Amino acid sequence: MRSSLTDEMARAVACAMVHSRLDYCNSPYVGMSDANLAKLHSLARIVTSTRKHDHITPVLNQLHWLPVRQRAIYKTTVLTHKSLVTGQPEHLSVLPSDYTPGRQLRSSDRQLLSQPADNTVFASRAFSSTAPRIWNSLPITVRRAPSSDTFRRHLKTHLFSNNTAID
Repeated sequence: MRSSLTDEMARAVACAMVHSRLDYCNSPYVGMSDANLAKLHSLARIVTSTRKHDHITPVLNQLHWLPVRQRAIYKTTVLTHKSLVTGQPEHLSVLPSDYTPGRQLRSSDRQLLSQPADNTVFASRAFSSTAPRIWNSLPITVRRAPSSDTFRRHLKTHLFSNNTAID
């Protein structure tokens, strides 16, 4: 079927069908193993007709797609920003709480979130644990973006330029 589609059509089909599934519940992807994430990158190979053993990074850059882990980080962080700024969605807005140290520290004004102590790997993949860990690892310039559009732009630029996982 791929051979009968143009590159633009293949890209549109891939975005419509697969990215929506990846975006549905992406916090578990943040802690997923590299081997399992590599399987999810096969869509980019199909869209561009790239061979199995070719490097995936140039393919993702050509499509202007974030790797799956960075995409999950992006979506989780945007949801965290939305819950902090607007209080929506209501069921998630109660989970992240501001970090308030017992005394005045230099980190007091850095807009950090408190991180819960996790007893299991499974618990560390929950939104309540993943969101503060990712948020606190972002540069202060990204966290203090004046609007949601600016925040998204700075975050995506940060993730593209820093192509390493934030765990």
